[in-house]
Amino acid sequence: MNKILILTLSAFLASCASNPAPSSDKPLGYKGTSQKNVFGYSSPKDALSDLKNKKDHTTREVEGDHGKWQIIKNNVNSSIWSFTPQKHPAHPSVIRRKVIEKEGSIFILTEVRCGSSKTVCDSLVKDFLKLDDKIRDSMSKV
Repeated sequence: MNKILILTLSAFLASCASNPAPSSDKPLGYKGTSQKNVFGYSSPKDALSDLKNKKDHTTREVEGDHGKWQIIKNNVNSSIWSFTPQKHPAHPSVIRRKVIEKEGSIFILTEVRCGSSKTVCDSLVKDFLKLDDKIRDSMSKV
């Protein structure tokens, strides 16, 4: 349980990346730029507006290279939503991350809805995959 708490906090603190820096050439595992269903919302903007008003969610802003990211943590299920700033090349996009335990191993489930070109969306996804790798590396040293 302590590992989950540490991993959740690490993910929360690290969820504001904005520099495009491709990692490996492994498949990214997302379906592209569809904005029709954003985790149950019609758009990232609608998701942001609704989540900011929920009593069991914590909202904060984190300064990045392209402006302020809106980071929202669901305090019930520990999911973390990262919304791109307006000046970010991938805007409007949202990344939802959740730490999960499966068969004794810890995973970070990263889901993306990106509102830009495939190249820009690929960079955004790679940024978050790199963060996942850093978090896993730090956890292996605990």
